[in-house]
Amino acid sequence: MSIVRSFVKLALVVFLIGIITISSNAASNENKVSIRSSRNVEYQTPDVCQAFVLSQIQNYQKKSDHISIHRCPFKRSCSNYAEFAIRYYGLVPGLVVFLDRYLYRENIAARHHYPRSVSTDGRLLLDDEWFLPPPQNDIEIAVNQEHISRNQSGFLIKSNTMTVIGDSSTAWADALYLSRDYENAALAYRYAAFATQDVKIKNQINYQITRCYLASENYSKAMIWGTQCVVDAKDSIKLSRSITMLGIIYELQHLSPLAEIQFRNSISIDGFALAMAGMGLVYAEQRNWILSKQWFDSAAKAELNEFQSLKFQNLSNYLQKSEEIPKISEATCATLSALLPGAGQIYSGHSIDGIQAFLAVATFSLATWSAWRYEHQNDRPYYGAVSLGTVTLTLYTSNVWGGWRTATFHNAHQEELFIKSIREGILNAELALPPL
Repeated sequence: MSIVRSFVKLALVVFLIGIITISSNAASNENKVSIRSSRNVEYQTPDVCQAFVLSQIQNYQKKSDHISIHRCPFKRSCSNYAEFAIRYYGLVPGLVVFLDRYLYRENIAARHHYPRSVSTDGRLLLDDEWFLPPPQNDIEIAVNQEHISRNQSGFLIKSNTMTVIGDSSTAWADALYLSRDYENAALAYRYAAFATQDVKIKNQINYQITRCYLASENYSKAMIWGTQCVVDAKDSIKLSRSITMLGIIYELQHLSPLAEIQFRNSISIDGFALAMAGMGLVYAEQRNWILSKQWFDSAAKAELNEFQSLKFQNLSNYLQKSEEIPKISEATCATLSALLPGAGQIYSGHSIDGIQAFLAVATFSLATWSAWRYEHQNDRPYYGAVSLGTVTLTLYTSNVWGGWRTATFHNAHQEELFIKSIREGILNAELALPPL
């Protein structure tokens, strides 16, 4: 069945490239006008050929997408991926980008390479958005791609100093919270908040509910309850704590601009040490390791609790290892793929991708040579050789681009794993604080 599917893919590739080759001669050379998508990325107004291909993709999406969409392992389906790539890069470069995914990266090993993301219908799919042009800001990542957290494996809560309210009305909720059963703990806290008449206890419960949703990565509910904590805050300390909590929620959703606003507001109120550590996380997300370390050092000095201060200092020391993040050269991988198709992908750790790239390019190279030899010996026009050569060149170019982009993904993934420990440290520091 997989062999049949491979032949179908290759047939589709030949068909698309044939359309491009034939219709590109009739394509208009009109000036392109920039337009902006919901993803906040500048597109180009399509020419005749590009518009035709896009119309065929959209026609497929309307008529057949519902039949094949469940087979796609990626969050962005292949047709959507092709449409975006063609709109952004143009017809031929966009097709090259699409073929890298369709022929080389969509294989049995993909689940080992890409982070997982929950789709709007609850399916766990692979997220390869790193291979597309980045949005212009972090808000676009969280909103327009409809996924909130890239850390789908969950936060590793290492702290053994998690604090609870300790009131008799919240005993059961506290026990659930300490046992890491955050969803049920949030429900129990909500029952306790409904039953109590003590305003102070109710405010503490609201804060604990926010923590429960934060720890369980239910960020939409965490935002609602965190905002309520800000509204209910009656003094500067509680206000600063609540605002910092909102900043952490934003930052864990990769909404760094909004998180930075909250952290700076908290620092301006009372110089809260955790807010300074939050600023360290913001700059770490921006790969500004020097400023990140400075903020963690400031947090360690400002924190009065010795245990928390040691946490911040450890995070500062951890940033010194940023130079040790294992990276590979994009230029080296692209060169390797240019010299030997698939070599760059194999060098990046995507062995199956590289093998598929080599087989595709080698197969069509052999077919092109065979067609040229036959037509040359029989004194015929080189129609077959030119057609197959066009396909071979496209597959070869896609392989080179894939080698470069796979290295980029590898480096970004290694940095993401490095920053994950910092996020965990900030979250653990928040959970170790006493309730409001």
